Amino acid sequence: MNHQQWQEVMKRDFFITDEDQEAVIYSRPLSELLITENMQELIDFYSPNFKALHPAATAAALARWFASLPLAVQYTSSIMSETVDLSPQNVTVCLYSVQGTYRFSFKLDRWATFPFHHDQPREEWLYQRLAAFYRETMQPLFETLAESVQMNAGQLWGQLPRKFDIYLDQWKHRAGDELHEQIDQDYGFLAEKIEPGVFGRKRNPFRVKRRFIKSLDDKNIQVPVECTCCLNYLREGGEFCFTCPRLTEKDREEMRKKQEEEIKANG
Repeated sequence: MNHQQWQEVMKRDFFITDEDQEAVIYSRPLSELLITENMQELIDFYSPNFKALHPAATAAALARWFASLPLAVQYTSSIMSETVDLSPQNVTVCLYSVQGTYRFSFKLDRWATFPFHHDQPREEWLYQRLAAFYRETMQPLFETLAESVQMNAGQLWGQLPRKFDIYLDQWKHRAGDELHEQIDQDYGFLAEKIEPGVFGRKRNPFRVKRRFIKSLDDKNIQVPVECTCCLNYLREGGEFCFTCPRLTEKDREEMRKKQEEEIKANG
């Protein structure tokens, strides 16, 4: 993958670019969003378009958008053996409108990378890059986001593991067989080798035990339960997801019956 292709992947999959976006309606350096008042301003700005009934729902949604940053670090580490500078001083958070829907992108002030060199043990390099990124960017970002809406930051960290699962499967599907093991090893390193304190937590947020339930659509298929609630039930017209950890099996059985009745009624 050449430099241009790499930049295209970053823009397409992670909304990270060094180009100016059209129709930008909000922008602020990420370093400034580490100030509570500025983060509250972003939450207030985004909430009406997101149709949030409570700012906590907006915060969870922002956490999922911000997930593009750690996903990009994980992808480039495994696929490129190189990471891009996503420090708060190098990223500007941009909000733009697409047919009335707000979307985020992350503009780099400069395209700077940290390549792996073979004269250094790879795990040592990987630890340095992951620890620096999570300590300098994601930990203060999620702490400020949580403080802005008076919620536990663990709720925000919990938005990431399932998103990582989905993306890792996609990367392995697209990558050659020789990279499958590297992708799994690097994610295992993130979950097992990075100390909880790097994330500002008592437990590494990626070190989670997956729990599976029968799918809503097919009882013969097992699907994973989310790590934390996405809080979409706190949106206009929102409701609990079938895989929400807050639901009991009785709740899910009622959702199955409701869907079966709807299928029969429309059948």
